[in-house]
Amino acid sequence: MRRILAGALEQRGYTISEATTGDEAIVTASKENPKLILLDLSLPDMTGTEAARALKQNPQTAHIPMVGCSAHFGPEWRGQGCALEWLAMCKSRFR
Repeated sequence: MRRILAGALEQRGYTISEATTGDEAIVTASKENPKLILLDLSLPDMTGTEAARALKQNPQTAHIPMVGCSAHFGPEWRGQGCALEWLAMCKSRFR
């Protein structure tokens, strides 16, 4: 899903930085100060909500809007997304 979204955004002229783990996302966001974070809910080292919580607790990244993305999420993810003030949540249909 990450590659598909990155490709679609790059084709429209957006600059993309990618991370493959939650820890990498936290470090990259701190260094690059992006305008938006698209965050997969299923990361290899932590959940997307754990990564989002760490980003919200960091003064350098707390202001960055986040969109949670996943091929599989239910009502429990929506509640967590609202608590973390995510801009939106999207369920991908990529398989």
